[in-house]
Amino acid sequence: MTTLQIITAALLGVYVLVAVYALLAPTRGPDPQRGVGQGCMLFVILGLLAMGGLLALAVVQQIAWLGYALFAVAAFPGIGLIGGGITHLIRLRREQRFIDES
Repeated sequence: MTTLQIITAALLGVYVLVAVYALLAPTRGPDPQRGVGQGCMLFVILGLLAMGGLLALAVVQQIAWLGYALFAVAAFPGIGLIGGGITHLIRLRREQRFIDES
């Protein structure tokens, strides 16, 4: 098992834990759309588990391209979060500079 596959497995595990938490988190009151949200989260969890099964297949059968493809799909949300965080920090810095100049 390569480092890339370990990272992919860890990312998928974190995504599943976040999805399970979102599924089990209590709501503030009676929500008529709760059932739709729960069904959506179940499909997300099933998709993540299917990706985990594909990763296990890639490890056992030593299919390198499948491992790389799964890493690309699993790392994409994290890369988006990093980019969003950098953008947010740049905006905060610009606002601070504008306030300091006033």
